[in-house]
Amino acid sequence: MSNGTKRGNLAILVGGGPAPGINGVISAATIEGVNQGFGVIGVRDGYKWLAQGDTTHCIALDIDDVTGIHLRDSWDFAHQPDQIGCHHAKCG
Repeated sequence: MSNGTKRGNLAILVGGGPAPGINGVISAATIEGVNQGFGVIGVRDGYKWLAQGDTTHCIALDIDDVTGIHLRDSWDFAHQPDQIGCHHAKCG
């Protein structure tokens, strides 16, 4: 567990696919990252936007966002249309 000190950010990017089991990996990495004091950012659409220098396509993730995602049919942060263009301070 973190002692409350922010350690920086951890970005999660999934390139390619399909990737069976990726939701469990996203969940585990997010939970552990948060517990270790990192801000966790989900990068949308693989390297597509990053390669263009565009960092606006991301989602700030926390434990509530990823708890139980391995039980959902096909959830991943890269394909959530209502999350496009996150402007949270952790994403820019």
